[in-house]
Amino acid sequence: MSTSISRFQTYADVESWLNARPQFSKDGRKATDFRPAKMVDFCSHLGHPERRGNFVHVAGTNGKGSTCAMIASVYQTSGYNTGLYTSPHVEHWRERIKVNGDPASEDDILRIFRMMDLVPGFESLTYFELGTVAAFLYFAEVGVDIAVMETGMGGRLDATNILIPIVSVITSIGLDHTDYLGNTLGAIAYEKAGIIKPGIPVVVGDLPSDALHVVRGAAELLNAKMVMANDLSPRFDHETGEVVVQHAVGIMRFRPDIQSVTSAINAAMAISVIELLQDRFVVNASDVRSGLEHAARNTGLLGRMERLLPNRHWYYDGAHNQEALNVLLLNVAKIAPVSTWTVVFTMMADKVSHESLKPFQAFHGAIFWRSASDRGATESAVMEHLPEVNICNEDEIIRHLAAMTSEFVIFTGSFYFYNEVRRWIRSIAASEC
Repeated sequence: MSTSISRFQTYADVESWLNARPQFSKDGRKATDFRPAKMVDFCSHLGHPERRGNFVHVAGTNGKGSTCAMIASVYQTSGYNTGLYTSPHVEHWRERIKVNGDPASEDDILRIFRMMDLVPGFESLTYFELGTVAAFLYFAEVGVDIAVMETGMGGRLDATNILIPIVSVITSIGLDHTDYLGNTLGAIAYEKAGIIKPGIPVVVGDLPSDALHVVRGAAELLNAKMVMANDLSPRFDHETGEVVVQHAVGIMRFRPDIQSVTSAINAAMAISVIELLQDRFVVNASDVRSGLEHAARNTGLLGRMERLLPNRHWYYDGAHNQEALNVLLLNVAKIAPVSTWTVVFTMMADKVSHESLKPFQAFHGAIFWRSASDRGATESAVMEHLPEVNICNEDEIIRHLAAMTSEFVIFTGSFYFYNEVRRWIRSIAASEC
């Protein structure tokens, strides 16, 4: 029900409203409405902004954010007005919605929420649904040439899946969110493959055979051309940090600022998208290389093997499931032996298991930080599978870190942990002044 005076008078009002809405990071199932028809109905009152754009739609268990950033960075480098919608945010909510690497302004978001507030059904939208509609509206208003849209948890029933893409991407399939998406790779692949649309090409990453079989079947059923990024023979050179990809015009070598062993397959997916759309969005080879080299810088991507301080070997990576944690071990090992690292981590309760905590046994030391989220794992649950873990309060962690001037430290477990870590670093820096 609308009123003559909007409930949103300032951007702070918007943030307060958002934080009161159901969100998966803290509320779990309460935030998983999964009713695309509701989204379509809501957007119909706004002139269907989800139908007014050229969208690249990206789903997958891991690698979505980095792949989205690489695609967007290439088009941005080539001079196209480029939208980017990703989640979760790391520092502030507005970074979920960007154009040419710049987050939507507070004034723009305030205006958009005032607009949405007039539409029937506004109060029924979840945190993620509100952000998705806001992104559609903002990109339509700005008139972006192309927008890269990352799904939330799944695909088939995801709030973003009301759009019609010009190309779809499925980055990876792993066992994550099994309570919601199914407990087999095939079941999860079915949900992710739900973003494939009739006659619209789909690019796929390095998928397990069970998942690939499901995705291929969906593509064939919908007459959607399937492009395998592995056909570009992507390779990450551990010695140089370069990615090597067999591009359409020859072998391309570049050193991406997203330094991960998965950067090779992510770059191959980005290149596959660019090649598929070359007749509509022309990009030359030098812009492809430059865009891939500077994807994090161009798009403001944070928390992917990010070095936090120039004078200390402290890194942050938002790995939050089994597949991502296995990749994390490979990433730290290419910098220094895993046995020389200390890992400082948080974890959600539904992620705690013997298998998920096994990677932490390889580190020199492990420090657990309990998340304030209702979904956060407890100390006792973690210690059951990792008895040697150090349980520290905030003051103790800061003291430990302040003494680690030359040690290798990796912070991980959730993107929502990032701001806590940055706050600790500021505290340490202030004490050293």
